[in-house]
Amino acid sequence: MKKVKLEVCVCTECVMMGAMEIIDSIESLKTLEMETDLYQNLDIEVKTASSVCAPKKSNASPVVKIDGERFEKANSATIMAKISEIANS
Repeated sequence: MKKVKLEVCVCTECVMMGAMEIIDSIESLKTLEMETDLYQNLDIEVKTASSVCAPKKSNASPVVKIDGERFEKANSATIMAKISEIANS
């Protein structure tokens, strides 16, 4: 599996709208023995609004980028589904 770049915005608005829950879900992959290889292939970065949220849009938080693809109003289920899709491709 190729390395997957995952960027989660941790500006105040994104944190208030659920960014930490997304990070917790991603971090939970560490505890799943069968998903260890998947977790090791994730390049996880937490970033400020200027690098992930730009251009800032109203009501877009939380914002996550996976290999450059931007997900607005992201949630744990959506992001985990995308990670699973990448892992199974």
